[in-house]
Amino acid sequence: MTPGREVFRPLAIFSKNAMSAVLIAGVLFCLACDAFAQPRRPRRGLPPLPPGPPIIVPLPVGPPPVLPGGPTPFLPETQPVMPNTQPAATPAFQGDFHLEVSEELLQTLVRRQDVSQGAVQDFVSGAVVNGQQTTQSDVTIDCIPSTQGGQFDFVVQGLVSSTTNAATPQATIQQQGNTAFRATKRVFLNGETILTQKAIVQVMPNQVVTGAQTNPGPLSMFGNLGNRMAYRAAIARLPESNMIAGQKTINRMQPEMDRKIDTQLAEADQAVRDNLWKRLEMWNVLPEYKAAFSTTDRLIWDYRLRTEPVPYPVANSSLQQMQPNAAAANLPDVSVHCHESLFETVAMRRKLGGKTISLNELREATDRFLRLLAEEIPDDSPPLPVTINFTFDSRDPLTASYDNDLLILTLKGSFQAGNLPATPTQQIQLFMDAQMEQDAFLIEVSEVTVNQLAADNSLEEPGLTQTAIAEQLKKQLKPIRLKRAIPLPVKEGAGPTLVLTSMTAEGGWLEADFELQTWRPAETEQPIHSAPTPVPTFTPQAPISPQPTGPTFPQ
Repeated sequence: MTPGREVFRPLAIFSKNAMSAVLIAGVLFCLACDAFAQPRRPRRGLPPLPPGPPIIVPLPVGPPPVLPGGPTPFLPETQPVMPNTQPAATPAFQGDFHLEVSEELLQTLVRRQDVSQGAVQDFVSGAVVNGQQTTQSDVTIDCIPSTQGGQFDFVVQGLVSSTTNAATPQATIQQQGNTAFRATKRVFLNGETILTQKAIVQVMPNQVVTGAQTNPGPLSMFGNLGNRMAYRAAIARLPESNMIAGQKTINRMQPEMDRKIDTQLAEADQAVRDNLWKRLEMWNVLPEYKAAFSTTDRLIWDYRLRTEPVPYPVANSSLQQMQPNAAAANLPDVSVHCHESLFETVAMRRKLGGKTISLNELREATDRFLRLLAEEIPDDSPPLPVTINFTFDSRDPLTASYDNDLLILTLKGSFQAGNLPATPTQQIQLFMDAQMEQDAFLIEVSEVTVNQLAADNSLEEPGLTQTAIAEQLKKQLKPIRLKRAIPLPVKEGAGPTLVLTSMTAEGGWLEADFELQTWRPAETEQPIHSAPTPVPTFTPQAPISPQPTGPTFPQ
């Protein structure tokens, strides 16, 4: 053997095992770099990976939970910011008609819980993502204290649970995620129209890496080491993964919440405009003053037909408890207040003075009203043999007063029977009483008085003519029996129902109170057939589903 061969023999041995040596050196170098880059961990292996389907947390029933990490853990700068609501003062009523609605009633109409499932197909940061996703949502209402218009929030909160596989050419990563979210959309009421603000979505993503597998290579002996490295790389990218999951939740929820709520509120606003405001304008009884405000748990509307404000005795009413920044205790779910001057104002707006109506027309109008709203339909009464017309006086044709739980309607005008001459100006007073029955509310004319007006506008003693007119009027004005219970369009059968609990008339104000109850009507025999009761047209809030971006509500 030559000396040259002896010198180069070690090099020959190295050349035979060169590939294995390079691989081993590379692995040792990677492990050393990984040891310095990552914090030291106990050498007991990786913790066991949680197998199975995604973790689903049941939605709580009640106030929305505070998301971990603060009220706004992830809120991009591109979202709108709610204006600061200044502490509201005690509301001042100026109108002759008030309507109050409790937050509990709004919750009954709007609240619903929904669970939906679907497939996940996406492409994120060079990885093809596939899996399954479950979304739980809960829709509620939250009133906001305000005297500058009524305000409340639609609140949608819930949880998005997912199980996904993210595949790259190098490895496949398994993840489970639970993203808590809370979305709010502010609604403004000015007494006439409905305005909305862009939705704000808050999320708290929580992604967990449950496994990692590298794609098979030529050296299967290093598969476990590659899986460990891929797992650590996925753990290191969890903050980025959480940001992506949170942003995708916001990008999906915000436009669809705006589109869905804005569409429904726009339809409701247009229906109110067409069916209420346009009709009131056509009848010349459109309110001069419209206002709305809200407390922590109530929405209030205030309307006035007169030019000057109408004082309201807050100290003698349940409204004394209504502080905007505090919840009112023991107040009805719905309250309606009507001032006695409303009748006189409507008569003036409708130009009732000088108009003529027959008693037969009055009977037909009463029957139409009974068929629309009453519990019972009366038998048809034969028309009067002689047409009796009543012509309203040009001055004070109709006035009303509330006193001792009585509604006293006062009419002034003259009668004319057939071709006979018209009588002098008469004053007719109708004393209307109300009684609460078990299932109905009965309104009837308890007394009718007719007096002739003297030249000095004083009342004369009733004669035979006035007595006959009073008896005929009382026969024509039949009792009205109204249902106490108004079923809400949320459940069938014995579901939530709005029940009339009290009606008082005192100090010039009529107050009707309704409470939310589970109402079961008494089983009693009705001698007269029941009339159909109109069903409210409110449509409950539908669950939110992914939709393309839509415009916000037009102002």
